[in-house]
Amino acid sequence: MSFVTGRYDQPPATALWDGCKCPKLIVVEGMDEVSVLGVLLKRLIPHAEEMFQLYSADGKRRIAPFLDVLPQSPGFEALRCLAVVRDADDEPDGAFTSVRDALGRASLSAPEVPGQIAEGDPAVGVFIAPGAGQPGALEDMCLQAFAQAADPALPCVGAYLACISAAGIAIDRRSKALAMTFLASRPKQPARFGHIADRDDWPWDSPVWEPLKEFLLKL
Repeated sequence: MSFVTGRYDQPPATALWDGCKCPKLIVVEGMDEVSVLGVLLKRLIPHAEEMFQLYSADGKRRIAPFLDVLPQSPGFEALRCLAVVRDADDEPDGAFTSVRDALGRASLSAPEVPGQIAEGDPAVGVFIAPGAGQPGALEDMCLQAFAQAADPALPCVGAYLACISAAGIAIDRRSKALAMTFLASRPKQPARFGHIADRDDWPWDSPVWEPLKEFLLKL
């Protein structure tokens, strides 16, 4: 599987793009998504490493500029399927509209609704995490999966943030704060969920992942 062509420390990611290497390309916001989706694809699809290329756009605002240059990229003519996976954040409808408009400006096919695959050359799909028209992000999916697995650290994480709030300290981006606090409970304190997605205790069997699994299997 071809992984990261964008990096956090080198803007913009499109400067590092050297073309399509696999028949299917998935464009994501950042390295965490690259790592988590990479592990999930290997679990779901035999020989996924030969079929999929994962590209970090280095932020949601850089997805559209990347799509603009994609049709002129080396190897694009052999691309069979393109997918864009991004967070809903607070506006799931707005997130989907943003991606759909960017696809249209690049003269690429665009699905009518999230999770759908639009026919074309290449076919194009869009998934807005966490799915089902809900607000949130990849971090929320990860936290919910661990909650459903009754991870013993999560009540402690909630209690810590409640204590911070009670002390009058404002918490911006609560999902990010929950994620970072939870990750501090893991061995070696990983910085991102993507660093632990391949561990045996990762709750891949959680229903949280089903919409994303269904989407990936359709590509």
